[in-house]
Amino acid sequence: MNIHPSLLPLYCGAAPVQRALQNGVKETGVSLAFIVRALDAGPVIACERLEVNDQIKAPDLLEFLFSKGSELLICELPSILDGSAKVKAKPQDDSKATLAPKITPEESWLYFDKEALVLHYKGNEVDDITFVKDALAFPCAGCTTLEVLGVQLPGKKVISAAAFWNGLQGQK
Repeated sequence: MNIHPSLLPLYCGAAPVQRALQNGVKETGVSLAFIVRALDAGPVIACERLEVNDQIKAPDLLEFLFSKGSELLICELPSILDGSAKVKAKPQDDSKATLAPKITPEESWLYFDKEALVLHYKGNEVDDITFVKDALAFPCAGCTTLEVLGVQLPGKKVISAAAFWNGLQGQK
């Protein structure tokens, strides 16, 4: 059995939640599917839909979806054991399949030639961003502005944008 954190056939692959958040989806969910040789392509036994809050981070959404997926599995266990799940499972429409490849290190960089909303969604792919009153504002494409509320340097803890800015004062 495959508990997959997306509404299959959408977002097949290693990073379905991160890619969904990156794309700014308004709805996602979890699918319970049979395992086949092809990646996340088995017939779907059950799924549960979820409205996406645009402030949710990928780790929190993953935890929630796998919790819901576990509930789906428990609910469907009798039909899996008696074989009726094979009858009711629906094949996926391959023409609607989208891929969700693993996030590469290069993709974690923010490029400010993108619109602020795109950068906001990219920030939701990760966790541990502290939200505080003060923010750094960066102009982005499309006359938009990205407000950065927290900063995390490599190997360091997340600090507020204000603390980061204050630490830069007087440095060359």
